[in-house]
Amino acid sequence: MTVLDTKKHARRGFLSRLRSDVSGNAMVMVAAATVPLAGIIGAAVDISRTYMVKTRMQQACDAGALVGRKVMGTGEWSQSGSDSANAQAEAYFDANFTADMFSATNVTSTFSESSGDVIGSASATVPLIIMRIFGNESNTVNVTCRAELTMGSTDVMFVLDTTGSMNQKNANDTETRIVGLRSAVMSFYDSMDTSISDNAQLRYGFVPYSQNVNVGQILYDANPNWMVQNHTYQSRVWTDALEVTSTELGDATETVWTENNSGTGGTSNNGSGGTGTGGNNGQSGQSGNGFGWTQIVSTGNSYSNTFSPAYEYDDNRWRIITDSGDCYDLNDDGYAENPEQEEKTETTYGDPVTTTDPATGVQTTTTPKQTVTTTIRYKWTWQKLANSGSSTKRCYLNKSESKGTKNYTGTSTRTPTTTTTSQQEAGWTYKPVSLDVTSFLAGNAATVPVGSEGAAVSSEWDGCVEEVNTVSDAAMAPVPSGAFDLNINLIPSSQETRWRPTWPTATFLRKGPMEEFRKETESQYGGADYSCPFEARKMAIMTRSQVQDYVDDLTPDGTTWHDIGMIWGARLISPKGLFASENAMTPSGNPINRHIIMMTDGYINTQLDDYSPYGVELLERKVTNGVSTPSMNSFHTSRFLAACEAARRENITVWFVSFGSDALTSPMYQCTGDDPTKPTAATHTFRAVNSAKLTETFTTIAKQIGSLRLGQ
Repeated sequence: MTVLDTKKHARRGFLSRLRSDVSGNAMVMVAAATVPLAGIIGAAVDISRTYMVKTRMQQACDAGALVGRKVMGTGEWSQSGSDSANAQAEAYFDANFTADMFSATNVTSTFSESSGDVIGSASATVPLIIMRIFGNESNTVNVTCRAELTMGSTDVMFVLDTTGSMNQKNANDTETRIVGLRSAVMSFYDSMDTSISDNAQLRYGFVPYSQNVNVGQILYDANPNWMVQNHTYQSRVWTDALEVTSTELGDATETVWTENNSGTGGTSNNGSGGTGTGGNNGQSGQSGNGFGWTQIVSTGNSYSNTFSPAYEYDDNRWRIITDSGDCYDLNDDGYAENPEQEEKTETTYGDPVTTTDPATGVQTTTTPKQTVTTTIRYKWTWQKLANSGSSTKRCYLNKSESKGTKNYTGTSTRTPTTTTTSQQEAGWTYKPVSLDVTSFLAGNAATVPVGSEGAAVSSEWDGCVEEVNTVSDAAMAPVPSGAFDLNINLIPSSQETRWRPTWPTATFLRKGPMEEFRKETESQYGGADYSCPFEARKMAIMTRSQVQDYVDDLTPDGTTWHDIGMIWGARLISPKGLFASENAMTPSGNPINRHIIMMTDGYINTQLDDYSPYGVELLERKVTNGVSTPSMNSFHTSRFLAACEAARRENITVWFVSFGSDALTSPMYQCTGDDPTKPTAATHTFRAVNSAKLTETFTTIAKQIGSLRLGQ
């Protein structure tokens, strides 16, 4: 072995020993892993810090975008001013992400508007702690955010006061109220149009109202059976002049009485003396031969059979007792006699019957009569005392009575004597008149004979309706079962639950509820106060131009009846009732949010002589049962609140806006569910003093109907 071989062998031995010797390896491995391990830990720490910064920055960006979109509302994005949408977005970002947070530097944020959404972005430099030993000094964090005002499927029903006062101007306004209303509705439409979510449905309905609502064509087109075929109107009937012939009768002749053969025979009270004979043809019965007298009076002293004639005074009469034992009255001349015979007759009459001979005109009156005659006879007798064993006797007065009945027929006549002719003047009779309305409802020109001297007057239905049956109730809490008009989900099934077309041409006033007054001239009474607003629209998707055309057609007229406006606004938007198949869900089966926005420029103002959905209250008394106008307003206010409550029970949100100088009233707050005692806390009741404020109020409502959310 050479020296070289020896060296190689020694080297291989060391390496082999080193390879096989594992003592102290852990220290070596840890030392070797220290650098990469430090990098991993440092990266984790710095990444965690960077993530925390990014999360907090994203939250700040989202908050700024949401606030900016909320401040923007339904208006335009504004950049300048401390209250601008941009300034508010930046302020919320800064409040949620401070510049020294996590030692971040170069913090920036920007916000802008795009297609109604608020777009935001932010960035910051995050210094690294561990990774800087590897040459990485910092990381830049960037986030973006977007906020949008969106809403699901929504129905909005406008119940709009279009009475005559809407043609006036508010203080400091250059335009009439109706013009301001048109602008406000269009601003609302534009705001809602930018907020509707993709695939969501947005529908509008309109109920303009005064003392009437124009919903008839909607009802008739949906189902003609929802309308009556006949209806009674407060109208009038013309009577032409007539020649009237009358005949006067002469005085009645003296009544001639004729005995009837059907008279009742007489009867007599004869006792043991025998039977009296009945009279012929109702003559009085005669006394029997036995003198069956009835003892009625005993008088005087008692005497023996042997005595001289004696006199006694009793009961203001002198009596003589003779030797033969007879008793007699002494008459005025001093002669002895029996008491006088008495006779009395009672007469009764039946009901007279009058007939007229159609050929001669002679009037004959026959009267039945009946007489009952009673004959009474008296005599004195000298008789032994009853139950006395002696011969003592006493005077007794005896009586005998008989009766007889007669029937008669009395006849008198009146003969025509003179004939006269007179003129009955022409004139009107004002009264309820039943009319067939089938042709009228079908859109044809229908005639009624109410023109000059009963001439036919042609007219066509304007679309307004009289309400279904109701009852008079001052409170309407709870609503009586017979008040069908306040059932917003009513489906007609009878005459009482069907609507009736208004017919102002056929309707006239008169003095009393149901009295018929004949008047000589037609100028004494006129038609009732009547106004029919523009036709209502049930819920439908409408383009901007369709809404614009609709509100442009609204024309002010009439008086203010809040109840009828709310009743029909609720009825047309309700998910139940007449249009449940259209209103319950969207065609794709999605739920619908429902809102009624009611706007008026005045207080309720009902009049007794208005021709309204309840007829002419002065004559019909359907609502008030006969009260003055101030009380009438109270009755209709109760109905208004009942309709508001019915809408809210169907989960319909009610908003109320008073437009003009009139202050909000308690019923207006109550209608929406706000507390009238806490007006500053009201969330659904507003007052707009001018057109600019009305537009602002409508856009505020639109903003509240929509909901903010973060976009993707």
